[in-house]
Amino acid sequence: MKKELIKNQAVYAVTFNYNVIPTNPVESVVVLGDFNEWSLENGFVLKPNKAGDFEGKFKIPAGRDYHFRYLVNGNRWANEKDADRFEASPLHPHIDNSVLSLPAVEEKVVIKAEKTKKEVAPAKTSKAGKESKKSTADDLTIIEGIGPKIAEILSKGGIADFASLASSKKSAIAEILNNAGSRFAMHDPTTWPQQAKLAAAGKWEQLKKLQDELKAGKAK
Repeated sequence: MKKELIKNQAVYAVTFNYNVIPTNPVESVVVLGDFNEWSLENGFVLKPNKAGDFEGKFKIPAGRDYHFRYLVNGNRWANEKDADRFEASPLHPHIDNSVLSLPAVEEKVVIKAEKTKKEVAPAKTSKAGKESKKSTADDLTIIEGIGPKIAEILSKGGIADFASLASSKKSAIAEILNNAGSRFAMHDPTTWPQQAKLAAAGKWEQLKKLQDELKAGKAK
């Protein structure tokens, strides 16, 4: 498994590689995890390479840890031997998941870029800088427990930024998830408003400290 930060984007290009044992034939390998809501429909399909193993590269947002596993031949689960670490599954504590850790992009890089733009075109770039900052603040996947698909579902339900998420009741969020289907209804949004409140206030250190105490968005 390899990780490569894409410059000027809060995204990593992650290469997954599933090694095949000759005595154990493999026909298909799909990567399922928090980054695709464990949905087979949105799963990362790996393809055979020249070495006979299964491989694929996918873009995944930075700034959080993701639980994931390989689904082999549609009926067998396997972990990534080179995972950053292994943790018990939030839904099945007796099973360990592989964990992919993608550190957040350092803020000083963004600040430097905004400063350069302001020197070139002060008035116009100042507005662009604010829009860029707002766009980052509205990335709901920064909240522990929320992946790209759930962020999309919340946005369609009227919760598109940290402020609206922070002011939303757990019951309202749960209703949106329930309406999206059973695989989303199982997620626990209890800590999401609390995390969003810190994010909306720009209290990133406090947010990280809180998230370190959580597992898949829930209290450990």
